Amino acid sequence: MRELPSFATSRLVLRPRRPSDVEDCLKMDSDREVRRHLHPNFRDAFDPEEHRRLLLDRTRTIFGPGLGYWVIEKKSEPRVFCGWIELIPLAEEGPEIEIGWRLPRSCWGQGLATEAARSILNHGFVCLRLKQIVAVIDPDNRRSKAVANRLGFRAAGRKRAYGLDLDLYVLAVGEFTKKGLVSRHDNPRR
Repeated sequence: MRELPSFATSRLVLRPRRPSDVEDCLKMDSDREVRRHLHPNFRDAFDPEEHRRLLLDRTRTIFGPGLGYWVIEKKSEPRVFCGWIELIPLAEEGPEIEIGWRLPRSCWGQGLATEAARSILNHGFVCLRLKQIVAVIDPDNRRSKAVANRLGFRAAGRKRAYGLDLDLYVLAVGEFTKKGLVSRHDNPRR
């Protein structure tokens, strides 16, 4: 299996998530405010041991060439966990390919999710030649909707995923390139 590429933006390094990142993910997800817009079973009945197993399983899952999870780190603070970003089959089933992100509260409001997502979208459209990428967002999650809007996604109704009725956002390759969202700073690092 070929490892996922790493990417560098002007402020960030995105590298493939490893089993050694699980404890950082677990710490982030232990914050109820981070879980607020996720499935009620996860939000309200958080089980750290069960979640640790799920994180390890997802970290080891092969979703397809070029698909998976990346850890977000700031260049100015190497090895400080700033969350993760995914490009995987929607709800791990597909056929749509979804992008998603989760950051600890200490990293909210800095534009990190938008910057990281732009790099992963570039990877999806340019390297993987995807025609469309979707995002599914809790209807009450204003922050994630704002990120999707900044990236050029358009609202496309509702979608049942992860056992929830979520708002569906869609971005086609032509919309991504037309809006000039491809960044010269998103450099793959091998």
